[in-house]
Amino acid sequence: MTILSLLSAWVTLGLLTACGYEMDSPRLPNHHRTLALGPIRNRTFEAELDVRLQSALRRILYRTAGVSLSAPEDSGLVLALEIERLGGS
Repeated sequence: MTILSLLSAWVTLGLLTACGYEMDSPRLPNHHRTLALGPIRNRTFEAELDVRLQSALRRILYRTAGVSLSAPEDSGLVLALEIERLGGS
């Protein structure tokens, strides 16, 4: 579960900073008010990684000020992810 926590934090921060989002910004990029979590595709052999990552992302985003989660058809932005491989030590 530690790997999942680190992965979800890294993915979330990487995606949000890549789109111009700032931590002190009260809004999503381009003044969107809603965000939807689209499909997370798991291309690894780690069972249920997509399900666990989506659950972790939902918990993080529900607690994030300025982000309101909604259904993809009602959302200004849709976040879709693909997990290609897991790094290991």
